[in-house]
Amino acid sequence: MKLIYAFLASFGFAILFNVPKNRLVYSGLCGSCGAVAYVWALHAQMSEAMALFFASVALSASAEIMARILKTPSTLYLICALIPFVPGGGMYYTVLYIMQKNNALALTTGLNTLTQACAIVIGCVLVTGLVHMLSQFHFSRNETFH
Repeated sequence: MKLIYAFLASFGFAILFNVPKNRLVYSGLCGSCGAVAYVWALHAQMSEAMALFFASVALSASAEIMARILKTPSTLYLICALIPFVPGGGMYYTVLYIMQKNNALALTTGLNTLTQACAIVIGCVLVTGLVHMLSQFHFSRNETFH
């Protein structure tokens, strides 16, 4: 069920961000790839942060693959697929606990949310950086042989 929800959420954000109509389904598919990795990681008894890391790696990789195949920027798919995974609830509750002057719970919730957000960012940067390095290596290697 999470697979369908991730597809619909990513598809909805793609509509919201005016992604071209012939690319909407691909944005949804990227979100679904992330959901598969997320559910798999949770099923494997990993922490929430690790599950989000694997989800961001999976959807970043799928966005890069789709970008190469469809000859479009990867951010077209990546941003729409990432938004449903952002820990917005944790941010909300952190601020709520601060307003209630419950500092211990605010600190715990805030650090947990920060960890989850960092896991998402690290996963995206890892894949995007790797793809960039490989394309630079491929470009420089082809340049020397011609």
